[in-house]
Amino acid sequence: MGRLCNEYYYGITDPIRLTSEEPLPNIDIRIGEGIPIRGKVLFPEGTPAVEVPIHLSYLPPISHSFGAIDIYTDSEGLFDFPNVNPDASGKYSLSIRLEEDFQPYRIDIKHPWDEMNIKLETGLESRGRILDARTGKPVTGAKITAHDFQYHYMSETTTDADGVFHFTTLGNSEYRLFASQLNWASREDPRITGGQSAVATFKVNIPEWSKHFSAIEGCRG
Repeated sequence: MGRLCNEYYYGITDPIRLTSEEPLPNIDIRIGEGIPIRGKVLFPEGTPAVEVPIHLSYLPPISHSFGAIDIYTDSEGLFDFPNVNPDASGKYSLSIRLEEDFQPYRIDIKHPWDEMNIKLETGLESRGRILDARTGKPVTGAKITAHDFQYHYMSETTTDADGVFHFTTLGNSEYRLFASQLNWASREDPRITGGQSAVATFKVNIPEWSKHFSAIEGCRG
């Protein structure tokens, strides 16, 4: 399978068979006339969301997804992805993720697509604490990410000196948690709910190769 990408225009071929007689076959992929994906983003109070990054991804039927360069909303909250191929097999998705205060937004897009009107929602807060299962010590500086149940990345934060992490951009949903360079002590990935009041505690096993291992060992006394 070959692919073509011209800014926001994606195209793929049928599967390509490589043989010893023709290890590098010629592939004919043509760029056609695309259709723009346009829309407007508003803050919860209805004012234009200015300079908000918008990400367009294309997922072909086979292989991994391809992401276009982010564009930013203008002074009126408008965005415009020009020349998007409506006939590409697979699907497109549009996503918005801000570092704080607002819930992430994601939607799958199918042609024919209309002009989109997106109203951001205020993010919900949730806290948790990461402890080393062996020593009970807090794990500092650990990157914790929240994903929905389709494993889409939704938010990211870092534990503080007490091992506490704090999300401010979650929705009213349950999320799976992933921890960089750490292994959960439980058999299943832990979960957290946007807006929950209790501070959840999670225990981890720290591999010897992890950057957190020496820090925990140094705390033993």
